[in-house]
Amino acid sequence: MHGLPYDPTVNDGTSQVQDALRAWIERCIVELTKHHGASPPADIWPEWLREDEEHFVLKPNDAPGWAHLVYEQRETLQGLPEYADCMETLRSDAQIGPQLGAAVGDATHLSRMDPDHILRRLLWSLLGVSDELTFDINTFSKLASQFESELRAEEVQYTLLAPLPAFGFEAEGLPVLLGDLEMAQLSDEEIAGVLSSGLRFDVAMYNYLSEFVGPGNGVRVRYSLPKVVMPLQADDLKFLVEENRQAADAASKGAEDLVEKLISSLRLLKPGAISVTGAVHAHWNRLAGSASFSRSWLRHPQPPRDSYQLSLSDHPALTDLWRDIDASVAHGQAGLQMAIRRFVASGDRHNPEDQLVDLMICAEALFAGDPKYPGDLSYKLALRCSFFLEPGDATARRAVFDQLRRAYGARSNIVHGNRREKRVQKSIEDGLDTLSETERIIRASLRQCLVQASQHATYGFDWDELILGHGE
Repeated sequence: MHGLPYDPTVNDGTSQVQDALRAWIERCIVELTKHHGASPPADIWPEWLREDEEHFVLKPNDAPGWAHLVYEQRETLQGLPEYADCMETLRSDAQIGPQLGAAVGDATHLSRMDPDHILRRLLWSLLGVSDELTFDINTFSKLASQFESELRAEEVQYTLLAPLPAFGFEAEGLPVLLGDLEMAQLSDEEIAGVLSSGLRFDVAMYNYLSEFVGPGNGVRVRYSLPKVVMPLQADDLKFLVEENRQAADAASKGAEDLVEKLISSLRLLKPGAISVTGAVHAHWNRLAGSASFSRSWLRHPQPPRDSYQLSLSDHPALTDLWRDIDASVAHGQAGLQMAIRRFVASGDRHNPEDQLVDLMICAEALFAGDPKYPGDLSYKLALRCSFFLEPGDATARRAVFDQLRRAYGARSNIVHGNRREKRVQKSIEDGLDTLSETERIIRASLRQCLVQASQHATYGFDWDELILGHGE
């Protein structure tokens, strides 16, 4: 079987690699029992661990610390004849052998694959599930299969993780899948990785030793990079890594763009405080027993006003928004994309005046971006938006018109730095008091524009015809 792809049906569901691993590990347990009995040493390495349903704390891990004993007895364990057989099986395998002792990784990170270390790691991972030195066949089968699969993999797996503070979904609707992006409850391992990177779930409080994670909801985007295997002294090692770096950067940037697109879709879907505190690129190297967590960016969103709840009934509209945003990008609708960016940016603003300014920039991009009728912009955009949203209801149309005129007047007084005399202050206060209504109008306008751009592969309107009707 050496040199052939892994076939799990051979040898009663195991491979020659797994048979060799099992023989060595069973013998190791016998030898370790002689030296230490059945009581594991303490493991005092601190890490983020779950305290209760909603909190993680940084404290020593109370898991069995068999790694210390395995390392202390490494010469004995590596001197066993079963170890030599196991190593020979690995080295003679056409896929696995070239990796042993070589530089292995991807364009972002390479490290030497130490065959002694990865075998010790597999051993203490198996022992770590129990307080006793025992061999559990089910645990072994799972870990050995993962061990061999990772050695044979042609790609290195990454996961982009982004916490969603105060975000909830109906349990029956989990996970929510949008292409390569998944919204779900993050696992304890993922939450601990996010916290170890310095990224937090709780945007209102900060504690170095304890963290409120709530339900632990977040975003998960999986992507992969080609595996690189090279001799440590290879002259073209640096060139090979640099050659693949551009593709690696594009893959990680693509994952981050999906998170940004999700926030855009959720804010366009309905009102509510929704944001991510940042994103972490996570990679678990099961062979080496290590993990890397690279924080790509950090945000300081507003403390949530209330929890954003995504219901099952929201899923179809969210899927449609996801598709429509894709279509607007594919069709090169720059003005529409800019309007989306400013609408989304308004949700990150801590100052309501800044929120209003962003919303009005969005309105200008949608309804006053053309040079026609360059006079009163507030009148132009209010008139066009009111007929666009409410073509058949004069009362509703007038309400939209008055609201946008009010909001634009407040915006002008803010951005031009007008002296805050009584009249100006009243205008600004009126605009801020009705900020939620302005947001509702702009959200509805954007969603309707996105549908139009998606269905017709273009974005643009004959505003005169919309308002005045067809000529004779």
